[in-house]
Amino acid sequence: MRGALRRLVPRSAGYDRLPAHALARVLERHQSELGVPVKAVELSDAVAAGQGAFVATRHAIAFTVDHGPGLGVELRHLYVAPQSRRCGAGRALVARLRARHAGRNLFTHFEGDGHARFARLAGFAPAAEGGGWWSTEALPLPRTRGRLPASVLPLGCPPAPEVLAEDDRERAARALCASALAAAAALSCMDA
Repeated sequence: MRGALRRLVPRSAGYDRLPAHALARVLERHQSELGVPVKAVELSDAVAAGQGAFVATRHAIAFTVDHGPGLGVELRHLYVAPQSRRCGAGRALVARLRARHAGRNLFTHFEGDGHARFARLAGFAPAAEGGGWWSTEALPLPRTRGRLPASVLPLGCPPAPEVLAEDDRERAARALCASALAAAAALSCMDA
């Protein structure tokens, strides 16, 4: 790390030690990597108004917006430090978000093959609306042939195999595997 960023993240500390306004500035500095314009003032104002929240680990930052119990929690920004990419830091942060908002839908917008791969590994599935939206639960809740698909069942509650079609069983198995991988990544990235 160089220059001003070194002042924001000292070597002995991580992002989890920074206050909200400093996390907002880190996201603003890395907006080209995030692919969307980010203004630190807007993020700080959203946090102050209770409309947004930062969740940070030593190596990653997430900014979430709670849209209420009906819609769920939007993961609006996710940033992982370059030296911590492709080693589970992003999946660990998503696992922390899923645990924090257990029983609620967590959704986000990703585009591109690299982001789609990460979304699948982190336990997201393409949302019914499409258009780059990914969700931990499919919303709106579709009914197919008189049964609910596996994506509608509560997290951590595997459905009985006899009530699922072949594609639903495969999706449920992939989601369960992704959750297990995210949990393992979270444990391996925990700081002492």
